[in-house]
Amino acid sequence: MQELCRLRSGNRIRGYRRTEEGTHFYSRDFFWWTGIEIQFEDIDPFCGIKDKNNRALFAWDVITFKRKGLFPAQQYIIALTSSGQFELKKKGRSPGLSLDFLKDKTGIVLVGHHFAVVEKQTS
Repeated sequence: MQELCRLRSGNRIRGYRRTEEGTHFYSRDFFWWTGIEIQFEDIDPFCGIKDKNNRALFAWDVITFKRKGLFPAQQYIIALTSSGQFELKKKGRSPGLSLDFLKDKTGIVLVGHHFAVVEKQTS
């Protein structure tokens, strides 16, 4: 089984780590992978979903997607709960939605990151 995560130091993305059968591979650009470790402070796990441009989505990414009907697209944060579960958070709303909410959505687009949430939770 392969595990994928994004590596950061504060708000700066340092690279990515892929783990296969206990061996770590690192990449700064998500293209070239090597066994040379990248220094990092924070890990954002891959949530198992890619956007419409085939980009992997990680915890603390901000996404938007098309909704049925004439509803405008809304932004959600892919949050990670204290129990290690992913949920979609809409600004100012609680509780979050399950990632299953995205199953029938089209046009998911990565629009940014919300790393400040992580720093507030750890302090």
